[in-house]
Amino acid sequence: MRFKTWMGVLLALISLISGCAKETDSGKTAFRTAQDSLTIELHGENGKSVLEITVSSHKVDYLETAAGAFVRGIDSLSSNNNLGWLYSVNGKMADMASNKYITNDTDIIRWHYRKM
Repeated sequence: MRFKTWMGVLLALISLISGCAKETDSGKTAFRTAQDSLTIELHGENGKSVLEITVSSHKVDYLETAAGAFVRGIDSLSSNNNLGWLYSVNGKMADMASNKYITNDTDIIRWHYRKM
């Protein structure tokens, strides 16, 4: 009976691990996580938007839309079909346009250039 229990646990672990991984072209296993090619860290300022803070210290290419500003490039590194700019505040990915997110002095802003 114990053997069957251990085999069941082992099979469950194997299926859990294989569900979180994929095989690459080289045959090695790679885990699927969001990886940044580049991260820019900034500090919030009371009453200023993420976009205002970013523009004050970096060259930013953005497009104004009805939903807000869409950042297309920072410091000449532009979004393309595979990579783009996303931002987080205090470790949480943002759910609004960067010109609409108003920061506080204690906020940590991170721009992530990552695979979309």
